[in-house]
Formats: sequence, C-alpha cells, structure tokens
Amino acid sequence: MTHGISGGFLSYDTFKAEKDLQSIDECHYTHDAAIVYTYVHFSAHVSMKAITSFMDRMKTERNIIPFEICGYASIATWTPEADLTDHIGFKVLISHFQTNNPAFSSCTDGQPGITKGLFWKYDSMSRLKDVLSRRSKNLLPFLEQVERENLTNKTMAETIELMKEQLAEYQTQNQRCRERMEELARYKFTCHVLKSRIRKLDQKTQEMLLKEDHIGRPLVL
Repeated sequence: MTHGISGGFLSYDTFKAEKDLQSIDECHYTHDAAIVYTYVHFSAHVSMKAITSFMDRMKTERNIIPFEICGYASIATWTPEADLTDHIGFKVLISHFQTNNPAFSSCTDGQPGITKGLFWKYDSMSRLKDVLSRRSKNLLPFLEQVERENLTNKTMAETIELMKEQLAEYQTQNQRCRERMEELARYKFTCHVLKSRIRKLDQKTQEMLLKEDHIGRPLVL
C-alpha cells in the first residue's frame, strides 16, 4: 500500500486492532519525502473489500490518503495476474531493507525484525546466520567476521575507485598545464627571435619603424 506521509504510518498494532484484519503477521513500512510504502501479510485470507473499507476509515479518521503512483495501484495484492514483487512500492521497501535505510521499519508477529516471508527470502545472510546459529556456535562468529571483512573491503574498494577518478582528473589537468606551458614557451621563443632580428636592423631602418603617421600613431606597434 502507498499513501501520503501527512497522515503518519500504519503499524502492526493498527491492523491488529481491526476485527477483519487480526490475522496480520507481517507489517513493514518505509517512506521517502512524500510517500509511505507499507507491506502487510495475513496468515488468513483477507478480502480486498476489508482492506479498502479499512483504508477509507483511516482516510476519515487519520487523514491517511491512498497515493497512486503512475502505473501502480495504491493498494496492490498478489494475484495470479499480478506479481506483488513487481510493484514499485515493494521495490522501494526491499531497497531500503537491504541498505539499512533508517526510514525502514519492520514487524513480524508483533516483534521488531523480519523472521519469515518475502523479505526474509531476500535477506540470504540473515537466513544463513539463522541456520548456523542452530547448528554451530563456532561458524556463526566466523561468518560475522567474514561479513565485517567484506564490508571493510567493499569500503576500501569504493575508496580506491574514488582515488582513481581523482588521479585521472589530476592527470588530465596536469596534461593541460603542460600543454599550456609548451604553448607559452613557443610564444616566448617567437618574441625572442623577433627582438633579436630588430636589434640587427640598421639605425635608419629602426628609425623608420619607430616613425609616427600623420596623426601621431606609431607605424609599428
């Protein structure tokens, strides 16, 4: 579901308090500058009519207004004709979940976190940690250490890439400076040659070049 941010967020407890929606077992939401994206899952069948009726009441009571993104419904469900994971709202939620975006909030069976469902499937590392924690006390710390090292290596790799870009920019600027200096050197040499030639002119020719025209301008600048 997507709705305007002005009305606040729809939490697990908000759904749980509704008679027709009490079977909720997952409620994850996030937001950007203007829109709240909410994912809910129910352990028992819930009709679209019940959800729509609930949202209509939230609009009246809490000013939570469904927001339709172009090409996507404000309230979407998983049907044989439509894959919920293709919805833009679901993609935003997954992106915020995987990048630890502070706007992302999760709740499973009334407790913070994700321990099952679609989002759980997207978090392979958490699933692996869960398996290892139940099978070996030694492997889990090792995996966590590897995870930290991978994060450090990733940060270092990003830093190296940034340094490469900065070095390439510096080399480009340095090349331009060298080309400019070579150009100035050619001008300097040309001036030197001209000065040398002028010195070799006889006195009469020099005087002629320094003469002024009828309105007082030099013949040679």
